[in-house]
Amino acid sequence: MLNYSTKSFILENGERYCLLIDKESGDLLFYPNLFITSQVRPNSSYSTMVAKLNAITVFLRFLDENEINLEDRIYKKVFFETFELDALRDFCQFNLKMRDVKPKKVTKLHKKQTAGDRVTSNTVYMRLTDIAKYFDWLARSLSKSSKEQSDSIQAIVRGLKARRPVKKNRNINSIQEEKSLNEKDIELVNEVFRIDSELNPFKNHSLKVRNNLMFKHLFHLGLRGGELLNIRIRDIDFSSNQLLIPRRADEKDDPRTYQPLVKTLDC
Repeated sequence: MLNYSTKSFILENGERYCLLIDKESGDLLFYPNLFITSQVRPNSSYSTMVAKLNAITVFLRFLDENEINLEDRIYKKVFFETFELDALRDFCQFNLKMRDVKPKKVTKLHKKQTAGDRVTSNTVYMRLTDIAKYFDWLARSLSKSSKEQSDSIQAIVRGLKARRPVKKNRNINSIQEEKSLNEKDIELVNEVFRIDSELNPFKNHSLKVRNNLMFKHLFHLGLRGGELLNIRIRDIDFSSNQLLIPRRADEKDDPRTYQPLVKTLDC
């Protein structure tokens, strides 16, 4: 059972924002939200804030299940033992939505997991990275700025980062693993999206037309998903057969909390 939840909403100026709450009480969690607001929000997108809150949620779950009061440990200058850092690394491998949560001691976290219980190594890497940043910020915020204290904090941060899995080179992987469709696959997909095709799973004619148009945009123009979902009629210049892919971050008129965004510059 998940004890924490990310609450997403849209501010009056159109900005997408999110906060971490306790699901049982509905209360906002002070330190995680202060971290997101002061350290992440100024230079990050909404999706980045959500990702970091998700990592902090994993951290909080680990602390709860092992009865660790992090603030109390910081005040007492007693942080994490080596075996606790190892257990946290292992805990970050869990897909928490797939896991039936039961209170466990740290020494019992090394259970065998099925493939569906685990997240990708890249997710583990990002979780530990964000947890290290959050711990570093929180420990420095709550403790006195002495050299001894600072060295102890840095030792934990280094320990967390050292336990991250090796991050594979995405460019090399993309070269080694062919991900594009072959000609046979393309013909099949074209047939599925063809409006009058018997393979088209949709019954509504308008949906068939829309889906066919979306596929053609993705295939012929090489658009990203966010770029496609951000297109409006006014972006199409029918006289010159040109399509504008604009950036509309935090647009007030878009009712979607998780707004699709363009990652590149306007073109």
